[in-house]
Amino acid sequence: LPVMFILSMAGAWAFGIPASAFFLIVPLFYSPLQAAGIVTAGAVVGAIGGYVTARSLAADKVKRYEDHRITRFLSRHSHFAALFAIRIVPGSIHSIINFGAGLLKLPLGRFALATLLAVAIKSFVYAHAVHSATNTSSADDALTWPFVAALFAIALLTLTGRWVRAKVMDRLQPGDND
Repeated sequence: LPVMFILSMAGAWAFGIPASAFFLIVPLFYSPLQAAGIVTAGAVVGAIGGYVTARSLAADKVKRYEDHRITRFLSRHSHFAALFAIRIVPGSIHSIINFGAGLLKLPLGRFALATLLAVAIKSFVYAHAVHSATNTSSADDALTWPFVAALFAIALLTLTGRWVRAKVMDRLQPGDND
């Protein structure tokens, strides 16, 4: 079963199909650590697949992402910290990140490592929240310190993501808001 989740997520990410539901579905079947490992494996394999697809196999099919604001951001900010930051925030458009990095021919090792670390952290936080919420007998039991901390971490990631997005939009030139 873990292989099925990994391959499904990898296939989705490789071809630009949204797969964020895996962050919430996999923890229903596995412990937070196992779920994070499964989601991270699927994400990294899929991200590399999308990168390779954009770089060589179907470059002409993904050219439409060339002018996307995320691709433009990556063209100016391809360092590890930027790659990590855009991956870890909730609501990241992973397919555009994958295709943009491939189109720009960013260093694959840096891209894969940033994906691995950011998704591992984000998937563990989500997995812990889902696992805590679904393994209780009442709402009162769910409101444990670890569960509230996981929800706080998700909220913090979301707020940080909004802040990062605002900074990215400020850096884009006027008319680049597509």
